[in-house]
Amino acid sequence: MEGTEPRAARDHSPVLQGLALIGVLAAAMWIVEGIDQVAGGSLDQNGIQPREVDAEVARWRERAQERSRARREAATAERAAGSPAQSRERRRWWRRG
Repeated sequence: MEGTEPRAARDHSPVLQGLALIGVLAAAMWIVEGIDQVAGGSLDQNGIQPREVDAEVARWRERAQERSRARREAATAERAAGSPAQSRERRRWWRRG
């Protein structure tokens, strides 16, 4: 076969490489899940259990409000512990603004 030139190797784009990687990983997960089901499903016994998202958000908000309340109380206590001269100076400072 004279006269034919070898074709250049095709470079695959990073997108295709990424999609191929995701496909391989998904196939591997399906294979592991299939083996687990045949073996009795023991991998699912100690897996991650879903949580209630609303409860987590409510706890986060409650903690944030507690921290905010603690900061306000600390600032109030700090102002109350100051001398009358410091209080007058603070009032003057606020009036300047």
